[in-house]
Amino acid sequence: MRSIAQSAMRLWHNAERSRAMLPIMVGVCLACIGSAMLTTAVSLHLGKPGISPQVVQIVLTAYPVGFLVGCLVTRPAVAQYGHERTSVV
Repeated sequence: MRSIAQSAMRLWHNAERSRAMLPIMVGVCLACIGSAMLTTAVSLHLGKPGISPQVVQIVLTAYPVGFLVGCLVTRPAVAQYGHERTSVV
């Protein structure tokens, strides 16, 4: 019968791929949290009296549209110039 330490070591070695993905997943989660906080803060700030509701709608719609355009433009740029040069732009 295996000891608990041997079982734990085997589990630790098998989880190598998961450990490699952890920093990436944490980064994605932090980016999503930051985006949600930014959108909430902007909408609350623009909700003050004196700001037209149409302006609020345009501003809050422009961010996801810009994000989508950035995603569509980035893939060909990475394919053409490489990820290092594209990240500088």
